[in-house]
Amino acid sequence: MSKKGKVFYGWYLVVFVWIIYFINVAIPLYGGSVVNSLMTVSLGISAATMGLAVSLNTAVQGFAAPIAGIVIKNLGYKRSFIIGSILTIIGSLCMAILKPTGIGYIFLYGVMIGSGISIGCLVGGQALVNEWFDAQKPTALSIVLTAGTIGGFLASPLLSAVANMAGWEWAWIICAAFCVVAILLSAFCIKDRPEEIGEVKDGRDYAGGGTKAKKRTLKLPQFTHDLTMKEALSTREFWMFSFLSIVRVALYFGMIGHIVRFAMSTGMESGKAAFLISIISIAGLFGRLLGGVIGRMIPSKYEVGLGFCLMGCAGVLFFLGSSGALFVAAAAFLGFGMGINYVGQSLLLAEYFGNANFSVIMGIIIMISNGVGSLGSTVLGYMAETTGSYNGTFGIFGVGCILAGLLVLTFKHSKLRFLTE
Repeated sequence: MSKKGKVFYGWYLVVFVWIIYFINVAIPLYGGSVVNSLMTVSLGISAATMGLAVSLNTAVQGFAAPIAGIVIKNLGYKRSFIIGSILTIIGSLCMAILKPTGIGYIFLYGVMIGSGISIGCLVGGQALVNEWFDAQKPTALSIVLTAGTIGGFLASPLLSAVANMAGWEWAWIICAAFCVVAILLSAFCIKDRPEEIGEVKDGRDYAGGGTKAKKRTLKLPQFTHDLTMKEALSTREFWMFSFLSIVRVALYFGMIGHIVRFAMSTGMESGKAAFLISIISIAGLFGRLLGGVIGRMIPSKYEVGLGFCLMGCAGVLFFLGSSGALFVAAAAFLGFGMGINYVGQSLLLAEYFGNANFSVIMGIIIMISNGVGSLGSTVLGYMAETTGSYNGTFGIFGVGCILAGLLVLTFKHSKLRFLTE
């Protein structure tokens, strides 16, 4: 039990959730994509079949998000993380041992591993932070969300090295072994709520105004009611939030999917063009960390709006892109803006709908945004082919980001949030 004067257990929890997020989300998502490519080449699986499995994996992450929310609501975060880990273990070991092709491969990579990622921590990691933090939530959330970005750097080269030294089968086995670590951490270290160990949100020192308390620079209205799923669906903000999430997924991943090809079409060398992805990742890491600082100072809707506008600036720079310097600047703006936006949207969701049903509401929104937003890359490619230019298409996507940033400023708190329970 955490006692006054001791380090608040919530900060230990942030570390545990970061590790679980890294294992259950980053390793199978980023490292798994590398192993998947090596495996399909080795087994002679066609590019079309691999593409179908990858698309299904992405779609299932979205469609499994509401299931993750229901699991969390009924069984708790600990069991949700464990179930997600088990799904990924089964999928990884079956890939290594059975060496499936065709339908078996599509099911294991697309459904089993995809649902493992979603249920394993993609939804629960952010929701658990909401259970433990209030005033310090922006800082805690930004730290947890860096696990995905850092995972993109570490997981891919790690599993690639294992596959090259011992074979892709062992890379899948290593992925499963990491998930065993996630199960142990979940079972022994995860606490669903601070009340379980006699604590309060943000810790006793903070809540009591002790020496560890920091000045609260942002004052929010005193909400008295957390919205149910039915109540959330009745609000204008839920559907606006879903729309903005679609815009974020579609525009960001649309530009990510075509940026290398766009840069190469201007004469940039393939190696330099590929490095733009690394710039986006690095900028995204700093954006998420800064998002935690910004979230303590300004309302979350302004933080989300700022993130969208920075992404919009990236689109404008891509529109003007004719030199390497402009592409580098645009990539930095895109990653930085996405990082700030990602933190802000999680804070916005909790602020406008409350914590009680956060995981379920978030799961529904992820399902909607991933399901529709995944078409962004297809739309961008079609527009580029139709117009014969990437510049104008990226510019249009940039304007879309800026308009989304202005739209979020119209958000208003639902009157339901002020009901007396």
